[in-house]
Amino acid sequence: MPIKITDKQAEDFASFIINDIKPYINAHKEEYHEFLREHYPKEFQKYKERNFEQSCVNPFEEIKNSVDILKLAEFYGISILNGNKALCPFHDDHHPSLSFKDNKFKCFACEKSGSAIDFVANLFGISVLEASKKINEDFSLGLFNPLTKEAQKKIKKEQEQKEKNDAIVKAFENWSKVTEKWFTNIYKFLEKTRKKSGPKNFEEPSKIWTLSVNYLEIIENILEIFFSNNREEILKKYDFIEHYKNKIEKELEEV
Repeated sequence: MPIKITDKQAEDFASFIINDIKPYINAHKEEYHEFLREHYPKEFQKYKERNFEQSCVNPFEEIKNSVDILKLAEFYGISILNGNKALCPFHDDHHPSLSFKDNKFKCFACEKSGSAIDFVANLFGISVLEASKKINEDFSLGLFNPLTKEAQKKIKKEQEQKEKNDAIVKAFENWSKVTEKWFTNIYKFLEKTRKKSGPKNFEEPSKIWTLSVNYLEIIENILEIFFSNNREEILKKYDFIEHYKNKIEKELEEV
């Protein structure tokens, strides 16, 4: 028959057994857990729920937030120059094109970029997981301790969501880059057409000249949206931009 104690005392007892004397009783941990499950199931469950978040530390995010990428790069043999720049180790670089900012890296030549984890993964040709474990070991972070199944599921879910978010951002950036270039080229073409193909005397204006007159101002407004580099504003105007892109393309085909 178990001793009658309060819920709070039982929960504190569970915490004491699992944490405070854990090194001493580690070999018999399952027996202690079984005792708690059998005699104090509610209190044991409360303890597990209260400490679940602590066991769900995401080692990937922890590395990104706690490891200084400049110190990491120097640790792996990269010489940091003035302005937090360096020769890029990912291609044959003769002029410093690798830049470090906001604890991330970006090469303006080969376009490789990312976090400290991505840097190590690219540098050693290993996976993101292997890179994380290497950083953890080299910097003695102690992050990759055994996780509960619940914690593993949570981390996996977070990683999957991050991958989805990254894919969306990449798709948006690709669309933005290609579309801005399209409107820039069309603007140059129509501006040149407007100057060269204007109606003479009482001639009826050509279709291409009329098209340039009708759309040059709209295209200028669209390019100003892209030049703002404001993602939120560009997304708000997505339908507007796509509408005029399709409309202009269609009318150009008919000229």
